[in-house]
Amino acid sequence: HLDRIPECQTWNLQVDNYWMESLDYSYHRISINKHTAEVDSDGSVTLIVTPAASDAVNTLSTAGHTEGTLCFRWVGTDDPVHPHVEIVPVTTRD
Repeated sequence: HLDRIPECQTWNLQVDNYWMESLDYSYHRISINKHTAEVDSDGSVTLIVTPAASDAVNTLSTAGHTEGTLCFRWVGTDDPVHPHVEIVPVTTRD
């Protein structure tokens, strides 16, 4: 979750494998950025990473991987925001 998006050239989040290699973006949505994310009405952004296929807004896939890394970056900002990460069982997600 990002509480707010600061002025920046761009930002992105990418799901990678254990060795920090890109997953198969041809068949899975594994990244999101300033231009593809939907911002909430309060200016925040909630991003979801899940092993389950989903068409939900701002959802990324692990492409079947059970271990891996997330790479988040800000480009061109003097005011970076630190993402809040929380593990939530899929069955309890609203």
